[in-house]
Amino acid sequence: MIFTEIKKRDYLLTVLLSMALFVITFAIVFKQSQMPATDYYLHMDNAAHFKELVPYHITYPMWHFLVYAVYKAGWYLLGNMPLEYACAIVTSLINVSIFLIIKKIISSYECLLPALIAFALCLVTPIYIPWYNESLYVDQWSPVTWHNPTNFMVKPFALIAFCLVILILEKIKKKENIARKEYVFLTITVLLSVLAKPSFFQGFVPALGIYILIVLIYTRFRDFKKYVLLCLCFLPGLIIVILQFYFAFYTGKGGGVGIGWMEAMSQSHNPLIAVLLVLLFPLTYIILNINKCKINTPIQVSGLFTIVSWLEYALLFENGVRKYHSNFSWALQLSYTVLWVVTTALFFKDLKEMDMHNQKAFAKNTVLLIIWLAHLACGIYYAWSLITVEGMWM
Repeated sequence: MIFTEIKKRDYLLTVLLSMALFVITFAIVFKQSQMPATDYYLHMDNAAHFKELVPYHITYPMWHFLVYAVYKAGWYLLGNMPLEYACAIVTSLINVSIFLIIKKIISSYECLLPALIAFALCLVTPIYIPWYNESLYVDQWSPVTWHNPTNFMVKPFALIAFCLVILILEKIKKKENIARKEYVFLTITVLLSVLAKPSFFQGFVPALGIYILIVLIYTRFRDFKKYVLLCLCFLPGLIIVILQFYFAFYTGKGGGVGIGWMEAMSQSHNPLIAVLLVLLFPLTYIILNINKCKINTPIQVSGLFTIVSWLEYALLFENGVRKYHSNFSWALQLSYTVLWVVTTALFFKDLKEMDMHNQKAFAKNTVLLIIWLAHLACGIYYAWSLITVEGMWM
């Protein structure tokens, strides 16, 4: 009976928070879709001409297709529905799906109030220091990105693909059988992530390759075949990514890809401080729990994902007019999301299991909770500003 009541409360809280997140996202997106030169305005215009622009000018078409489909359905079924509504509805539903996926991940760690934690993870941002980082988002970047529709679009697939990879890696370590359908599901998820946006593939695949190579060397190439099968799941996505890379960087306005240390970061105050502002909680958690984290597979993989993505952003840039558009930062921001979800899940599991009489654990977790709440407070402030401040979209 008590278990049933808990499930009901969790269900009601999940529905209420889903509606709240939908409304917040709708308000932000609807506002930005009416502002010329914003990402939503430009992508929305491409969605309106979807059939003419795909595949050469829209290389990752999933968000555009969904907006186009909702727009056409709304036009025929509900009258003359403006495109801005289709844009806001689709993006809001995507963000709710992100919330539900994160809740599922948090629940797997048996944390208390998983819906509330997942909702918070849809808001957290870098720590805001007004006299240092004039913009809370720009140059720091964030695990939560409000201004770009395709980053929203890829995030559900990135989270699912990450969890599937961790599941397979853990099964390989434990000598458990891996069903063929698990490989197939991962292959499909990765393929969909590429059609949503290639950023996850761009950062995660090299990181996973490094992880697998380290494990193979350490284990003297034990279970080599299983790791090869895991790598093959990314092959169909790789073919599409190569085509996307060519059309995005070497046709139209693309000027190719340049290499230069921190070239695209040259306008930021200090790239290392920017990382600290956005990852203060995850880094502090890992440092204070180093013995546990260094043998934790999700931490290992998400940490490598973050390091590789940061190095890509530090080294690569677009030649030409889009040099400072920071388009190589998207993989990094997805890695921030994954690292935040993993460390938050571990932290709230620690809180649930904490002995209140253990002063050392109590002090450590109190510090971590304050830092986590500071990130959340900044995220709430940022979302509110995006809704209420005229002309603000980043």
